[in-house]
Amino acid sequence: MTNQDLDFTISKLGECRIPSLMQVGQFVGDDERVLYHDKMEEVKVYLDSGKEPPQFETAGPREKVYFDPSKLKCGIVTCGGLCPGLNDVIRAIVLGLFYHYGVKTVFGFRYGYEGLSYRYGHVPLELNPETVKDIHKMEDRSSLLRAGRRIFPRWWTPSIG
Repeated sequence: MTNQDLDFTISKLGECRIPSLMQVGQFVGDDERVLYHDKMEEVKVYLDSGKEPPQFETAGPREKVYFDPSKLKCGIVTCGGLCPGLNDVIRAIVLGLFYHYGVKTVFGFRYGYEGLSYRYGHVPLELNPETVKDIHKMEDRSSLLRAGRRIFPRWWTPSIG
């Protein structure tokens, strides 16, 4: 694949119809993009040939969302081993989902991908603002979810549903 063939289009699940509960000063529009190339001469190659340069969809809060937050259940799984600040990230995700988006059900899957399989018997943790209140202060310097490094066989695929 050459730079001329780059396509970063993200497929949509459907029309976003539910007003976001986020109260921010500015939402990101679906048509906002960030260019892949950072040098004008690279962008000019596309423009001169009548093509749009490769671009990413801009991340950020949207005015309308696809999923109804009151019915949504989210899960967090950490894989690849521990890293500094992992508990801070888990805490921020839970607090953001709860307070910004109104998602009240968040599960934490322990031991990486093992936590997604019933075979290992790891019961998901229910995460909420109270349960993550002090995880960034854990003294044993580990992750609340016990990040896993297990490599699964090629035939194993986590079921979604």
